[in-house]
Amino acid sequence: MGAAMDMPEDKVHQVMGQHLSARLADACMNQDPVTVSELLALGADPNLPDCEGRLALHAAVFEGNMEVMSRLLDSRASADLVEGARGGGTPLQIAAWQGHAAAARTLLEARADPNAPNTKGETPLYSAALMGHRQTAQVLLDRGSDANRPALVGNRKITPLQAAVEARHADVANLIKNRSTINSSTVVTSRFNGLVKKFQHKAHEVGRCGVFGKRQICSLPQ
Repeated sequence: MGAAMDMPEDKVHQVMGQHLSARLADACMNQDPVTVSELLALGADPNLPDCEGRLALHAAVFEGNMEVMSRLLDSRASADLVEGARGGGTPLQIAAWQGHAAAARTLLEARADPNAPNTKGETPLYSAALMGHRQTAQVLLDRGSDANRPALVGNRKITPLQAAVEARHADVANLIKNRSTINSSTVVTSRFNGLVKKFQHKAHEVGRCGVFGKRQICSLPQ
């Protein structure tokens, strides 16, 4: 108690705010709209992360609970904040990854940026394409997601169409192809050329002394 009394007033407010934020995030994860409303009435700030970096709206979107989302948005929760937890994404990124099409639509109506990447460089449409969520991809495309914008994944730039093709989600790939100015044959040709290069590299490694059938083949020095 004495330590708390020695704490500066602004620090006390910060700790109390983070405590309320933690309880609010927990209530959202538990899909408990009554407790969410009670905490908001007590002054919980939906845009203040708790000590673990969690944000209430992100928790609600992860669960896909529309009632809890609506209460948070009505209390001016930002649809574009990047969370410190769960990979550093926006609420829309989480909705896209989880395949919550209704949640994505609500966030876009609340003016969420349809093309904002997370800290890994993944855009919402890329995530929906990679996971095969056609309905969510449709919502994103209808609300302004750029079908040609690549995600920066590691050292690679991958378009949503490439993500869908590589993950073998044909229905999502066809949907995005119709909205993309990049010809899908370019994607297929690129994949084929990549496989040829891998084969040539393997052949080169084996080349100086490889085995073909039962005969040993040794190349001459170049």
